[in-house]
Amino acid sequence: RRLRHFHASQERFIRKHYGPVGWQLARAGLILGAVARSVVLPNERGHAARDRDEDLVIEGLTPQDRPFLTARKITVEVPWWTAFSRKLIIESIAMTDWNMVVETFPNGRHNFPKFTRDTPANKGPSRFTTTLRSVVALRGSFTYEDHGTPWSTVARNLDVQVYRPPIATTYLGRASFSNGSVKIQSYESFRTDMQSRFTIDGGKVKFSHMDLT
Repeated sequence: RRLRHFHASQERFIRKHYGPVGWQLARAGLILGAVARSVVLPNERGHAARDRDEDLVIEGLTPQDRPFLTARKITVEVPWWTAFSRKLIIESIAMTDWNMVVETFPNGRHNFPKFTRDTPANKGPSRFTTTLRSVVALRGSFTYEDHGTPWSTVARNLDVQVYRPPIATTYLGRASFSNGSVKIQSYESFRTDMQSRFTIDGGKVKFSHMDLT
């Protein structure tokens, strides 16, 4: 309980002085720090660090809103020595029992966090690169709510697998869910299931196959 109160006070302080984005960055830093410690530290100390990768919460626009993302457990595999070559390689990220909520509002506002910083146009190429080779997200749920139209969709039992072949420049992926639902305005909601294959190229997701039932 004492630890929970400490983290709650820390969150209030960071949100007050640095805003929601500051809190998102601070939370990400804590997680990455725990990942690094779990790799480097031996035995019980490493296991204790790995425990901090569990029960992830990224808050919504305010602490009173629904969280943007919750996850029971996230495991990150990183060859730590690659950081010294300025070419960090993340072998894999595995996330289980997760829930993501994306909301949009009539005034154009949304709850999607900004995880990157603005880069000046005249800045040269980055001296530090990060390569992510695979992501697996299992037993998840994705909710999208458009409060302007309004309409919403929920994808339950969602599994997503994304990987980058060794010599490829694009990512390949599969996604599937079952017992999902779609509701448009005041009409009755209806069930939907999906199986799909896609590629990610230049930040754009392109579906090569999608089977909706």
